[in-house]
Order: sequence, then structure tokens, then C-alpha cells
Amino acid sequence: MAESGPAVRIEALGPRACLRLQGWASEEVERSLTSIASAGVRVLPLAPGDCLLLSSGHSGLELRQLVASYLPADGHALVDQSNELVAFEVVGVAARELISKGCGLDFHPQSFTPGQSARTRLAGIPVVVSCGEDPARFELMVARSYGQYLHDWLSDAAREFGSWQVESI
Repeated sequence: MAESGPAVRIEALGPRACLRLQGWASEEVERSLTSIASAGVRVLPLAPGDCLLLSSGHSGLELRQLVASYLPADGHALVDQSNELVAFEVVGVAARELISKGCGLDFHPQSFTPGQSARTRLAGIPVVVSCGEDPARFELMVARSYGQYLHDWLSDAAREFGSWQVESI
């Protein structure tokens, strides 16, 4: 049976609000994350007390105001990284294999599950990798200055899969 699309598709994602939340009053901040997520904000945990908060429906300032309304008065730092990061979506049956080519993390579906995220290195540069609810859908976030490099690396690495599609940035 023939596949109904490319083995891997790489697409640059449009702009969206992104905040980095670091909390040293961890219990209070952690409790706030449930409320923040229920308000339609995507929470990507990176380490204990450290996460990214994403929203395509808000500006950075709007997201900051929304998130701040759920957080305790102190015990955390909230930094707008909306203009600092660019994101790519990698989708398809070969997505895990493609990302594994440039990264030391184990991307087996039992090890890197839907909803999981990590800060790591891919193709020699620092990235945040997250797996969407679909286990064949990944989002890669990188500093804007590395965006073209990562796009070119992903494009080149995808060639071996025969059926691939890259949206230009």
C-alpha cells in the first residue's frame, strides 16, 4: 500500500508568544502551571522549575499578563522570548529517525512520548524538542540566529528518506 504523503515534512512555524518561566518557589509555581495550561497555554517542561509557555493566540505582553495572573507574587522569573526563538515542525513516519540523526536523545516512542519535551543539542546547536500529541509530530525551537542553519541541516538530513517535503523559511 502506498503512503499518502512524504515520509517527513519540515515546516517553519509562524510567530507566537513564548515565555520562559523559572520558579524557585517550585510547589506554588508548579500548582499554577495546571491553571495556566487550562487557560489554553501550552506548557513545555524543560527541567524542575523551568518551562516554556507558548501561545499563538496572544502577544508576548498579553501572555505575560495572563500567566502572571495565575502565579504567586514572588518566587519566579518570567522572561518573554517571543522574538528570540523560531520553531520548526517535523512530521511524518520518519520524523523520529530524522531528529535522531543529529541528537543523542533516545527518540524511541517508549522513551520520548507524546507531550514530552527536552532541552538538548541537535546538529551541534542548542534546541528545545517537544513531541506533539501525535507521536510522529515534533516541534523544534532554536535561537533565531540558528534558524537558517537548522532549516538547512534538516533539509539535507531528510534527503535520505526519499519522500520528503520542506517548506522554506
